[in-house]
Amino acid sequence: MQRVDSFGAVASPPANEAQINSPGYFSIGNPSLSVPATVVPAWWLNAVQEEIAAVIEAAGDTLDKGDNNQLLSAIGGISQNIQEPTFVIANNQSTFAVITGMILDKTIYYGAEIDCHVYRKDAGQEVSSFMKLRLMYSPVLDSWEIIGPEIFGDDPGILDLEVTTAGQVRYKSSNFAGGSYVGELRFKMNRFKI
Repeated sequence: MQRVDSFGAVASPPANEAQINSPGYFSIGNPSLSVPATVVPAWWLNAVQEEIAAVIEAAGDTLDKGDNNQLLSAIGGISQNIQEPTFVIANNQSTFAVITGMILDKTIYYGAEIDCHVYRKDAGQEVSSFMKLRLMYSPVLDSWEIIGPEIFGDDPGILDLEVTTAGQVRYKSSNFAGGSYVGELRFKMNRFKI
């Protein structure tokens, strides 16, 4: 995708023309009835061009005249920034263990916001909490920092979290000793590209 560069292109967007008709749809017209075809004005073409370019640039890409898949790639990249997987929380996880899928590559991302729902129960107890985590990478320290978590719900101590230098979030869990244990973490991660 590239902004138009053919003869007559200008360096900055021209002012929008005054509205001369009610907004509607394109028509091929009907010459036999003297109905003209729709004139495609420059402001409309510029608007479409900028809508497309904005998506590509928001995904962190540079417009490239030779690449006709940039919009598709950008939409795919933006949608992949948000994940909603489910992870099984082990009972009585006394050493830090990996939360599958909750990882950030420091060469691509500088941070993330993660919304989590934690649900744990056994025969005698049931707890449910919402957590909001913010992760930020510090290039000077070459480390990730967890800001928060903000916790809303039954038990703020049901998980202990850390993040490794490689950007992997890990957890510890307390012991639910009542039998018939179920533990689940659902999360949505919004990652921010460099």
